Amino acid sequence: MHNHALEWMRGTWAALTRQSRNVTRGRPHFALLLPVSVVQFPWASIQELAALVKRTMNLSVTITSDTAYIGAEDAECAVSWVSLQAA
Repeated sequence: MHNHALEWMRGTWAALTRQSRNVTRGRPHFALLLPVSVVQFPWASIQELAALVKRTMNLSVTITSDTAYIGAEDAECAVSWVSLQAA
């Protein structure tokens, strides 16, 4: 990741956490205001998925509760995730 993007992300997170001095049930106040689900993908899985990508392609995707199975014409991979925040 480029340094500018990383600095922006750190600054944004710091600003959000500064604004959320109120903590409710262990979660920052802003997290309660945003009805979003947040997941984290393992970097190795993302790299494996990126290796499948071509300019034009057909994909088959099967999604379970915490894993996506992606099949391309000549390769396949599985991408799992961890839920960090549920909506």
